[in-house]
Amino acid sequence: MPPSEPPPSEPPASEVPQGGASSSEPPAAASPRAGSRPPLAALAVAPPPTSAPPADLMTLSLPPEALEAVEDDLEPLDDADDPLDDSMDGFEGSVDVLPDESTDQSVDDLLELAAPLVDPDEPAQRPIEEASAPPPAAAAVEGLADALGSEAPGQVLSTDELEQLQLGKMSPPPVPQLTRRLVLRVMNHDVGDDAVVELGDTPVTIGSGDVDLSLDDPWLSPRHARVRQDGPGASVEDLDSLNGVWVRARGPVHLKAGDRFMVGEQVCEIAAADTERAAREVAGVRRLGGTPSDSPFVLRVLGCDGLPTQMVGLKTTGLRLGRHLGELVFTDDTHLSATHAVVRVEGDAVRVDDLGSRNGTWEKLHGPRALEPGDTFMTGRTVWRLGTALR
Repeated sequence: MPPSEPPPSEPPASEVPQGGASSSEPPAAASPRAGSRPPLAALAVAPPPTSAPPADLMTLSLPPEALEAVEDDLEPLDDADDPLDDSMDGFEGSVDVLPDESTDQSVDDLLELAAPLVDPDEPAQRPIEEASAPPPAAAAVEGLADALGSEAPGQVLSTDELEQLQLGKMSPPPVPQLTRRLVLRVMNHDVGDDAVVELGDTPVTIGSGDVDLSLDDPWLSPRHARVRQDGPGASVEDLDSLNGVWVRARGPVHLKAGDRFMVGEQVCEIAAADTERAAREVAGVRRLGGTPSDSPFVLRVLGCDGLPTQMVGLKTTGLRLGRHLGELVFTDDTHLSATHAVVRVEGDAVRVDDLGSRNGTWEKLHGPRALEPGDTFMTGRTVWRLGTALR
C-alpha cells in the first residue's frame, strides 16, 4: 500500500482570497516587494463585492511607491458631491478657497488679511472722473513753436493753454498768412517755353535792351514793360513802347473811342463816327449810296503803317470777325479761327466777346493792369503767363 499522505493544512488567512472565493479560482496576485515600483497591471486586483462600499484610494493597503504610481497615472476624479464649484473637482487639495458668505469671518477680518498687500507709502490713485489728459511735454511745445516760426516757445502757448486747447476751452491760434510767390513763364515755342522767372520785391523790366529780361524779339522796344508783384497778385504796365502791352481777355471787354484790340494779326481800333453828315438830297437830287449808319462808332482795321485798311460801322446786332465765317473775314490770317469774335454797340460803349477762339482776343493797355495767377499778357510777340511757384 502506498504510504498515506498527510492531510492538507489550512492556508494562512493572508492567502485566502477576499470575498470567499473557492480554492479552484486562481490565487490573487502577490503584493509587490518593498523598494520596487510595480507596473499598473500588477495593481489590477479583483473589485470588491457589490455589497461592500468602494474603498477610498487612501485606505488601500499599498506601499507608498505604488500609491505614487496610481496618483501619476490616474486622471483627477470628478466628485459630484464636492461642495466646491465643478471647475475645482479633483483639485480641492491644491486650491486655496476664500471664505464665502456662509463663513463666520467678518469684513474686518478680511481687511486685516489684505492689509499686508497694500503699500502705505504709495500715493493714492486719482479717481477716473477727476483725471485729465497729461500736460504736453516740453518737446511738444518746442515743436509747435518751430511750426509757427517763433524762437520763444513760452510766447506761443504755455503748457496750461495747450491743455485748455486739448479740452476745447480755447480756440487755436490763427493760421499765419503766407505770401504766394509768383513766376512768369514764356509760352512761345520759338522763344523758349521752358523759361521761368520768379518775381520778388524788385520789379522786373522786359525789353530787348539792357534790362532784367532781355529777349531777341524784333517787336520789342529796348524798355518795353515792367512787371511787379503786388500782394497776392501782380501788375504790368507799358513803358511807352511802340507796340504796347496786350492782355488776353477772360470775359467781355468794354471799349470806348480810341481803344484797340487784336484778333489774330489784325489790330482793330474803335473810333467815333463822323457827326457831320452830308445831305442825302441836294436840290431835289438824291445822293447815291447805301443806307447810312446811325451808329456812333466805327471799327477801323489798322495796317503796320498805322493807317486804316478797312472801316466798318458798328451796330447793336453785332459784327462777327473771323477767317471764313462772319460779316468781316480775313482769309489770309492763319492765326484767326473760323469765327473768332463778335463786336457790338452796347449803350455808349462797344463790347467785344471772344467766341472760343484758339488764340484769343487781346486788349491793349493804357496804364497799369492788375494780374492774377493764370492771366496772360503779350509784349511784342512774346506771350507771358503769370503763375504760382510750386515750391
